[in-house]
Amino acid sequence: MKNVNSKKTVFRCDICCEDIPRVDKHKHIRLHFATNRRPRKCKLCGKSFATPARLENHVRSHTKEMLYSCDTCGKEFNQKSNWKTHQKVHQVPAGMIQCAKCYIKLKKSIGLERHAIFCGKESDYYTVEEVENPKKNPNARKKTDTIYRCNQCPDDAPKRRKEYMEDHVIRAHLKVKLHCCYFCDIKFIHRTELQIHLRSHTGEKPFTCKTCGKGFSQSTHYNMHQVSHSEERTFKVE
Repeated sequence: MKNVNSKKTVFRCDICCEDIPRVDKHKHIRLHFATNRRPRKCKLCGKSFATPARLENHVRSHTKEMLYSCDTCGKEFNQKSNWKTHQKVHQVPAGMIQCAKCYIKLKKSIGLERHAIFCGKESDYYTVEEVENPKKNPNARKKTDTIYRCNQCPDDAPKRRKEYMEDHVIRAHLKVKLHCCYFCDIKFIHRTELQIHLRSHTGEKPFTCKTCGKGFSQSTHYNMHQVSHSEERTFKVE
């Protein structure tokens, strides 16, 4: 660029010989470089690109042409980079399992079974509500929490967070037995029921009578046994 003004307020461009204000010097130069480095222009929108490959990828955004398809789920992509990124969705780390419907990854099979109940149909069982919990400082910004209301229960039923709402629906309404015995494959709704059942296989008796030393696998049986040692015949455990 040549200075053609003693006050250095105007410059003449060596490329196009145009006199431009000094403050617009860098902006004007960038226009020339942008034109030289991006000679390939899209005929549909006029946007320029530096290489034929980039122009070709851009044109597909107009034509909706999909050249790359996922072998696992069939989803299609117009760019190879997006296709490669998508492949990571199907890469399941060791020790994890994946939902065949939404491809979410879970650590335990019981988690997948629970997830499958609600996958894609959460609104059939519960709805989302936003509630504001003001902090102690009245001038502070209010904090918003997400809670869930059961669609199967009356409107005045208590509202819960998502993980507790899922447990509620599974146990109270669907009666799904997610907890399976390792020895005989019997399933239970509650984990505590499974723990009690397992003692019938392992022989574990965690409740021991202090009077006679007899052991019991359930606290209810232990409490009933105490009656035989009580003159008052009460169910109180000493």
